Amino acid sequence: MYSLTEAGSSTITTSVITFSTTDGSLIVSTNDLTNDGFSKTMVITVTSTDTLGASKTATDTFVLTLQDVCKSTVLTAPNFATASYPTENLWTPMSFTFTALSESVGTCGPVTYTFKNTDSAQQTATDGLFSLSGLAFGGTATTITPWVGTHTFYVTATLDNYTAKTIDSN
Repeated sequence: MYSLTEAGSSTITTSVITFSTTDGSLIVSTNDLTNDGFSKTMVITVTSTDTLGASKTATDTFVLTLQDVCKSTVLTAPNFATASYPTENLWTPMSFTFTALSESVGTCGPVTYTFKNTDSAQQTATDGLFSLSGLAFGGTATTITPWVGTHTFYVTATLDNYTAKTIDSN
């Protein structure tokens, strides 16, 4: 006969762990991102049911830790091309292309790209003008005032399911 408990408790977290007292098999739910970071010290106990050694027990303690593989994925930043638009051309469509983010696991889900201006005071104007289409941010100025001068832009890529996993382009 088998039993499994969390150390210091007489139960287990059944939303994460399914345990068979008959054969000692353990099933761990890893298909829910809310279980990411789950870590518990577990105690498994085997009790003999043999008539000669009835009630003899052996225990083992182990730590069960769940971490989504995408938390440790390595991101490669989008590459952002340099482009120049003379002031007299600001009324024509502007477009800034970039390469897609890549990540080492390769299956960590969708990515959100945002277009950033290194001058934070200009970010509202940038957000109001540029929108994403494929792997390019583009727009056409409706007023020239915020755009006269030199501006430095970059692209930020964020994994949608892991908002802490973000990286900036060049």
